[in-house]
Amino acid sequence: MISSKHILSIAQCFDHKNYSQYKAKIGHVDERLAPEYNIIRIVLPDSYVLGQFHDDLAILTLARNVDTENFNPICLPPKQGFVNLTGQYAVVVGWGPLVSPCGLSLKLNNSLENGTDRQGSWPWMVAIDMRNRQGEFYPLCSGSMISMKHALVPAHCFPRRDPTLYKARIGNVDLRLAQEYNITRIVVHDEYVRNRFRNDIAILTLEKDLESKDFYPICLPPSREFVNLEGQNNAVVGWELLSLGYEHPELKEYFGLEVIANSRCNAMYSRMIAFRRQFPRGVGDGMICTASTQICLVESGSPLMYQVEGAWYIVGFVSFGTSCTVSSDFPSGFTKVSEYLNWIEENIKS
Repeated sequence: MISSKHILSIAQCFDHKNYSQYKAKIGHVDERLAPEYNIIRIVLPDSYVLGQFHDDLAILTLARNVDTENFNPICLPPKQGFVNLTGQYAVVVGWGPLVSPCGLSLKLNNSLENGTDRQGSWPWMVAIDMRNRQGEFYPLCSGSMISMKHALVPAHCFPRRDPTLYKARIGNVDLRLAQEYNITRIVVHDEYVRNRFRNDIAILTLEKDLESKDFYPICLPPSREFVNLEGQNNAVVGWELLSLGYEHPELKEYFGLEVIANSRCNAMYSRMIAFRRQFPRGVGDGMICTASTQICLVESGSPLMYQVEGAWYIVGFVSFGTSCTVSSDFPSGFTKVSEYLNWIEENIKS
């Protein structure tokens, strides 16, 4: 609104000859509660050409003045060249999806200190349970929701591909209070090599979309060249291993994890005979390592995350490593998500 009766908008939205098919809702952020106003006139620039975006503006005239309490129109610049905006920060307000619909922590003041997770900090975390022969479910792995219905997990967590043997628990750091979801589909990478952790990636499909209003999936890297992580500090979040003897495992946070080059990872592991047998070609392009000594404490599938402009991106998830009883000098191994973006996109669509 630039006056009590006039709206400044964009030409591409309107057929100026049929203004009666439009209406305006003004005065409330919830448009369902906003008063409605008829539009009696729409003016477009004579020079505007649909689809070319030059001179893309329109002025709408309401049938009556806005009578909402506390109404104020926005100011127009007093003159051309009012201020040089280059390099300045501006604000955009509008209805629609959030600018960053993924990777948003509900606790925006994360302290980046190691410790126990606070409720809402990592809404994309999912715990995967498997049914044993007695029909009871027990925690198996962690995973990360990348959409309202899909979770990214390690392939090695699924020795059996029957989705009815598994369920997902999401929405609360205390797994006793988390919502349970059935799993209807398990897609394991065609080139997954069991026990060698190559292409150790799978996608789970839930029976229904998540119902939590406070849910955000984690962001996927936009490209393979998303960011050079070597030497960068990252975070890992995951539930404690059941083998540690905790009746109710906590969701732990580990920050400041340094990503190291695969060549360094191979060199550090090379003195282990078991590693040379399991990884005859060493750590490959689909893997990433950190120098952390603490990841042995959390479940497979726990995400390795990197924060960019307030949003968290999944760059990997726990795939392999040494047990906590072995020397802490060995790196932790992760599946590198950016190497599988095309595969992820194809299998989510299908």
